[in-house]
Amino acid sequence: SIFPKPELQLEKSAIASEIRRWLDNDYNQTYHALCGALWRENPLRNAGQAGLLADIKSVTRDLLLKTKGLWFIPANTVLIGTGRIDHDELIGKAFRTFPLSDARISHPQWDLESDELPREMRIVLTKPQRANAIMLAGCKIGNFSEHERDVIAILHHMFVNGMASILSREFRQKRGLSYSMGGDWSGYPQLGHYLTFYAEIDPEDLVRAENLLREILFTLPLAHDLFIRTQETNAEHILTDYESNASWENNIIGRVLYDNHPIEFLRNYPQKRSKSLRNVSFDEVCAMRNKLLRQETTAFVILKPE
Repeated sequence: SIFPKPELQLEKSAIASEIRRWLDNDYNQTYHALCGALWRENPLRNAGQAGLLADIKSVTRDLLLKTKGLWFIPANTVLIGTGRIDHDELIGKAFRTFPLSDARISHPQWDLESDELPREMRIVLTKPQRANAIMLAGCKIGNFSEHERDVIAILHHMFVNGMASILSREFRQKRGLSYSMGGDWSGYPQLGHYLTFYAEIDPEDLVRAENLLREILFTLPLAHDLFIRTQETNAEHILTDYESNASWENNIIGRVLYDNHPIEFLRNYPQKRSKSLRNVSFDEVCAMRNKLLRQETTAFVILKPE
């Protein structure tokens, strides 16, 4: 890549448009504020941020070439091929893109901050001309084992996954408070992981909805029958999900590159993961809920109309 100056200016305009779009997205704003509340120095405090307009304007061609030379080197590159491919052809293309080089790069190490309490417990944002409000809650996850990964997956899906989930039942089906609700599990092994839970609601119902979400996360008893359904759904889904090449690509990156497992770790991975999910007990899920979802470790962000 040579980064022609005219192309650079065109790309800056496109990225600036993307940043303005991000700034106009209420959920992105609450997500960014939540990460800033959970972490102090860890780069995850800026998770989801599209960038700053001033930074984009300051990027030069020389800076792009310097950055490319620093990071785009064989020692810092993992080549992934899935599907019906020719190995030699793939390697040949890789060497044309990443010329042979003896350069090395050291990656920064960060404190996971998993044991530190959130920097802020509750943040309120206001936006003009908004019809709905957004409520987002999140907590950090410390280091976890392979088995604990499955326990957390089932726990989180019990709260947020589909019409049978706890949030759907309590917010929509019982009370009609929200049409849009859910959550996510995000993060990276070198930086940390976190769970989120959200609902989009009428601003007049904010107090009621926030009290309800706190009750759901911290005190509402978990139902054993929902655990059984969620466990079975996850175990079945993992088998069908890996019929897609994209799932293999994501796990080569996540489990081999990030988690430092050997590539052999992925042999029969869907079958092994399905079996592992079925080995999770209801008591383990309840214990994990008590460990992760607590008043003192969960931050809330509210975005409402001015």
